[in-house]
Amino acid sequence: MANLDTAASEKGIKFDELKDIYEIYISKFDVFGKNRTIYHIDRMIRETHKVVDNGTHEIYISTKIDDGTEIAEYMQILKKPSLPNNPKFPRLCEAYRNIKTGMGDDVIDVGGIVQRWHIICQSRFKETRDYR
Repeated sequence: MANLDTAASEKGIKFDELKDIYEIYISKFDVFGKNRTIYHIDRMIRETHKVVDNGTHEIYISTKIDDGTEIAEYMQILKKPSLPNNPKFPRLCEAYRNIKTGMGDDVIDVGGIVQRWHIICQSRFKETRDYR
């Protein structure tokens, strides 16, 4: 993580001023084999079972698994060979259609997509972070 922090920050910036880092891995298979579309990995102190909030967020997303969540529906759009038309995600569908048809210079911001879902997950699951 130090290399990411160093590369992404200005010289002389204080550690507590660093922006959070999101490591996002998108795969065509279920990395952990638990039939979930998204997994959030937390750093934990093994001896105390307390989660360490160091500003690093590690997220794994599988396009293979459709567990009925909104993120799964979002990811399914990315793997369809046909041009998508999902009214729930109009911007993604339009960007995808433009890329597929060569009609635009759109870039699908997967990082922004995942960050949005991370924020939603954090607000929905504020249970205790003690994993004993």
